[in-house]
Amino acid sequence: MKLRRNFVAAIFFILHWASTGVAARDFAAEMEVENSRWLAVYNSRDAQAFGPMYTPDAVIVPQGGEPIKGRTAIVQFWFEMLKNGFLKPTLEIVDLHQEGRLAYQTCRWTVLKLREGSSVKHLSGNTLRIFERQRDGRWLIKVQMSNTD
Repeated sequence: MKLRRNFVAAIFFILHWASTGVAARDFAAEMEVENSRWLAVYNSRDAQAFGPMYTPDAVIVPQGGEPIKGRTAIVQFWFEMLKNGFLKPTLEIVDLHQEGRLAYQTCRWTVLKLREGSSVKHLSGNTLRIFERQRDGRWLIKVQMSNTD
């Protein structure tokens, strides 16, 4: 009887461990999709398309700047960034965590900055993005902070 209980407990442990691993892989894949979607919007150069990617009460905290609150201000922020010649961004996930409807990811980012003439400057840094899962299942950015190296 004891052997049977231990066997059943081991099976439950293995099933839980396997399902947790699958859930973590699914979540990581969801975050990669969100990053791809964000990069596609950036590369489209359409600042208006950023609005629906953020919660209505979202905040961006840029390095050295005041917090930017709400979708309208966030769209204006991205309009200025795009207008100032920042091109070809990348995001590489460093860390992920999900807790209920909230999740965060830290990423390494790179971007090219066009300079006068035709020279290009390579910039990089870190970003922290906190996401909130919506009732329809989408992840929207609630808080975004970035810094440069």
